[in-house]
Amino acid sequence: MMNLKLRLERLCDNRAWVRLHFGDGTNLVGKLFRLGHDYVEMETYGDIEKRATAEYAKHLIPIGLIKYLTIESTAFAEAERRRLDYLAHLDPIEERDLDQGSDQDNRGNNRGVSEFEK
Repeated sequence: MMNLKLRLERLCDNRAWVRLHFGDGTNLVGKLFRLGHDYVEMETYGDIEKRATAEYAKHLIPIGLIKYLTIESTAFAEAERRRLDYLAHLDPIEERDLDQGSDQDNRGNNRGVSEFEK
């Protein structure tokens, strides 16, 4: 258990991609972000086996549930593509919302104000 925790700590420092395997045969692929006293925090961007759209999720996983981990895998390249795809979908939405918000603010702030006061 201590060896696993030391390995997780090193991986969290590098924000590495890992595949965590659990006792029931399931696994998660994601980026490690933080290691607590008895948990690890991980971000995932969708299930690799399912070719659906990227879904962002943050997980708090008790260290006691982790059976073993995989550090190097070809699946990490696909996981990184999903992360970038997820971020690419966010950018246009945020930019559009910001543009609409700034236009509304400018129109709202300029009402009843003469050209001289602007």
